[in-house]
Amino acid sequence: MNQLKSVYLFIAIMLFSALSLVIASLVFNIGDPTTNSIERTHAIYLKSSYWVDEQSSANLADALNQTFQNTEISDVPWQFGTQTYWLKVSVTNRTEYAEQLTAHFDNPMLDQLEIWQLDTNNNIVKHKLLGDRLPSLILHEQAFPHFNFTLNAKESSTIVTRIKTSGISKTPLTIYQVDNFNSVKKFSYLIWGLFIGVTVMIALYNLILFVSIRETVYLAYIGYILSTLMMMGCVLGFGYYIWPTPIQNWLQVYVVSTNFSVTICALIFGSLFLRYATIKTKLNTLINGTLAILLIGGVSSFFLPEYYAAPVFFVCMVPLYITIILIVFNRLLTDFVWAKYYFFSWLPLIVSGAIQPLVLVGVLEHTFLTRHAFLIGVLLEVLLMAMALADKFSHQQRESYFKATHDSSSQLPNETLYKYKITQLIEQQQNFITCFIELKNFGQFIPYMAPKAKQDLVNQVYTSLKPLLINQSNIIVIEELGLNTVKLAYLRDGVFALLLKHGTNRESLNKLLHNLQSHIPTSLLIDGILLNLSSHIAACSSIYSNQRSGLLLRKTWQTLFKAKQEGIALLHYKKESTNDIGQQFNLASELHSAIEGKQLALKFTPIYHVNNKKLTALSCQLSWPHSEFGEISQQEILKLAIDTGLNVQLNRWLFTELFAAITALEESNIHCHFSLTLSLNQLNHSGFIGWLSEQITHFDTDNITLYTQHPVLDEQSQQQETLLELLDLGFNFGLDNFHGDLDRLFEARECGFSDVRIGHIFTKANIQGHKLTLLLSAMVDVAKGLDLSVTAIDVDNQEFADIVNQCQCDFMQGELLAPTMNFRILISFLLAQKSRIGNLSEL
Repeated sequence: MNQLKSVYLFIAIMLFSALSLVIASLVFNIGDPTTNSIERTHAIYLKSSYWVDEQSSANLADALNQTFQNTEISDVPWQFGTQTYWLKVSVTNRTEYAEQLTAHFDNPMLDQLEIWQLDTNNNIVKHKLLGDRLPSLILHEQAFPHFNFTLNAKESSTIVTRIKTSGISKTPLTIYQVDNFNSVKKFSYLIWGLFIGVTVMIALYNLILFVSIRETVYLAYIGYILSTLMMMGCVLGFGYYIWPTPIQNWLQVYVVSTNFSVTICALIFGSLFLRYATIKTKLNTLINGTLAILLIGGVSSFFLPEYYAAPVFFVCMVPLYITIILIVFNRLLTDFVWAKYYFFSWLPLIVSGAIQPLVLVGVLEHTFLTRHAFLIGVLLEVLLMAMALADKFSHQQRESYFKATHDSSSQLPNETLYKYKITQLIEQQQNFITCFIELKNFGQFIPYMAPKAKQDLVNQVYTSLKPLLINQSNIIVIEELGLNTVKLAYLRDGVFALLLKHGTNRESLNKLLHNLQSHIPTSLLIDGILLNLSSHIAACSSIYSNQRSGLLLRKTWQTLFKAKQEGIALLHYKKESTNDIGQQFNLASELHSAIEGKQLALKFTPIYHVNNKKLTALSCQLSWPHSEFGEISQQEILKLAIDTGLNVQLNRWLFTELFAAITALEESNIHCHFSLTLSLNQLNHSGFIGWLSEQITHFDTDNITLYTQHPVLDEQSQQQETLLELLDLGFNFGLDNFHGDLDRLFEARECGFSDVRIGHIFTKANIQGHKLTLLLSAMVDVAKGLDLSVTAIDVDNQEFADIVNQCQCDFMQGELLAPTMNFRILISFLLAQKSRIGNLSEL
């Protein structure tokens, strides 16, 4: 196994190296195409100057009469406002060739951009209008505002530009040879494509996760990605390629609103991801307050001019960054394990976000890389946030698994994990011994203890046993947690469990168990109360398990119960002790007495029509409230009755009670359909059909459906004869516990069954979400194709109810709709629901 892990690690390193090579080659080949500007590659000289028209009233002739300030374009004092900027760039070609040149104005958010090429006498050679307010521009002119012109050899020309916009007026101007400008566009397309492709795929993936898991954090993340695409599409110009032009033009007008949208979605995502949304703390109040500020700012940006809305946005960034820093660092202090990727995701965003304002104020030079720094930072942030979501999902799965398999107070493995370990050992064909240790009289004082005191008691007992457990190689490890091994499970109040290797002889085993017993403290001071402790130990070998973990656990519980009854400190399960047979005999005797004494109970669960929600039938279940074992289920009662020959008395009692209930309901003018779950083997005894035919004289058996799991087609079978006789008496039959076995479904239809019940498989296998919808829909389609109605049972939550309705089941029952109730409560319930009771034959 270790060698295999080394191979996988080597493969992972090689794959990482290959991916690193791809990224390095991409960065190297892109480089910085702005270094290929014309003044750096050819003998062409530029001289730039500017003039600010505060009144925005000058035309070209007026501007040419003004005094322009000589300066680099990057040093022009750009500001928000209504003023108009005039730029003048003198271009001198000292080469022997005419040059085809392109002036790139790197700001696709300009409202008005007007460009002239003048000769040495200020005559207009070429004129062009650009800007996001012009509807007639082609896509690449909108995304890359540019001006193509020709400069002859040994000649000079002047490019005059008028810039007016309500937003960011700063416009870097770079002049390229045509081929070099095409390279700028090509590499821009490449980076934009990477960004759009990665973000859209991540958004789609998270949408799939939302549909499956229904966690709103994924919606917030998708909202953040779409807001980022809108914002960056405006700033860099690629929005014209991903949105229809009217939408992009609208986004250009409200670009500040897209910035607010990004911050709002980012804060909502952070609140949900870091689990602040469901916790009422001061930080939660701070988050809500910051959201309110951002929402007010976002709404106001729709009504304010951009040169006013932008400063409002920058002011709102102050509470946002304070809030983000506080909630991230607070979570890092409490649970860094799953918050680390989220923390790291903000680093490239903060670094790249600082580059953009530094370029705006002139601290950093405007280049291709600084121009796209924020986009690259956002891309890295989106990737890291996607990793954070995946890590959070993985953490939640591990956390859910841990909660399902561990005791909540002691954090020790519970009965679920203990049984799973037993199943593993059985599958590996290992022999072992299960061992239960129960603290005597634990149940007497535990009701009076606070949860913390109970936790302290369990932990102190575990702490006392732990040194001995660690040093005993004969005790099997139940769970490995990193470098730690856990050898003790906590099954229920006061009951611990071990697994021992079978090679230990009886004498050594008893010595080990007595040693464990002696390490349990005889007295503990818990919550100011002195508790005296003693224990019972029960052990059972896996050779008695019959390859079934549940049977082995049941035998161990029986042994522990017997040890407590007889007051024995340590007891081993013995097959020859007839403990199972004796207990079954005692239960059979008690069942006979319960039938004679009418101590059994018939309970009823309402069944509703899926479409009109009317109550159409009552499902009847048998129960036995036992004084020692609690409520014994119908399945266990029926099995015991068949095994011990009590099925004749049980069936007569069952149908007598059913007919009495029908009579009582009809006297109250309540008419319903009834259903019973039985086994044909249970009804297969001499004289029962004759007795039943005498009892049904005054009853309409067409209103009674008998459900069974196993239809019979064998004409020689006694069960087949019983089925046909019951059908002749007018009873309906349905298939119970259908889980996809088509052979059973076809057999049921051939036997004359009319309904099929589905639901057990979903509750037992814990199938949920989209998988549940697909599976249930397939089963319903097959059943209805055979002209069988479908009843969904165990509808205990709204999600399952919605799926049942979506899959077009006919009927449904479960705790969500109505609980199981005894007959006295049923009468009151039906009288109150009388208007909702429907006739099944009319549906």
